[in-house]
Amino acid sequence: MSFEDINMQHNIPEILKEGIRRNRIFSSYLFVGPAGAGKLEAAKKFAKAVNCLSENNKPCEICLSCKKINSQIHPDVFFVEPKGPSSFIGIDQIREVIQKANLKPYEGKSKVFIINNAHSMNVQASNAFLKTLEEPPENTIFILISRSKELLLSTIVSRCHIIRFFIGEAIKMKGKIENFTGEIGVYPGREELKENLEFLISFFRDIFLYKIVKNEKMLFHKDRLDEIKDKATQLTQEELDYLIKRLITLRSYIDYNVNPKIIMDVLSNELRNYYARGSTGKAARSR
Repeated sequence: MSFEDINMQHNIPEILKEGIRRNRIFSSYLFVGPAGAGKLEAAKKFAKAVNCLSENNKPCEICLSCKKINSQIHPDVFFVEPKGPSSFIGIDQIREVIQKANLKPYEGKSKVFIINNAHSMNVQASNAFLKTLEEPPENTIFILISRSKELLLSTIVSRCHIIRFFIGEAIKMKGKIENFTGEIGVYPGREELKENLEFLISFFRDIFLYKIVKNEKMLFHKDRLDEIKDKATQLTQEELDYLIKRLITLRSYIDYNVNPKIIMDVLSNELRNYYARGSTGKAARSR
């Protein structure tokens, strides 16, 4: 798969490739866009292209470096994401990033740190990471991934080269959840499943937020405003809070190598139960 294959992001691959060709690679990037838009896949492709051993057609996908990154065993490419029930990126994780960033590349041309859901950094982690962004170590690239730059500290955003993602698998996912009582379907990979779950989490958080404050400007999925308003009247705060926590738990299962089909079955059951309202008007809850 080449850069051009990344979820139809027509302009983004060219921007990244041009930077590599001209040797104009920034120390910090921020990939912004909806869940499922291919941000994580693009970050991996960029990490492979930067460290690819081929003379051209980077990433070649067949050299030892590309293969190691695909298997997430490359000693100079690191993946950071929220851990634990709090679903935050904590100070200990960022301290580890800083420590590794200050070491020279072991075998690659550059160290690459891919920080997924960067907006999940807590205050301590954000402040510690900011200092590193202000004076980045040599031969080190940070790629932050988030659904919105507004969710990050403005001081962090100002030190990153922003690349926006607009389309992609998120559109397909939205179509698949039009009928919440139906089956969700089968997804080919863990990363896509994780991004789909993140989309659902952000979508139901919008419903929860609208139910509480009724402020449309605070919503991320403004294109689904009518649906958000409708669901906000159907579900209680308690039900929404429970469902969001269940979705976060299902997302964490992916990191523990739980069979994706099991996760999909549980997800389908949860959504069916919440939207298959009986005569009492209460959503059935499975535990």
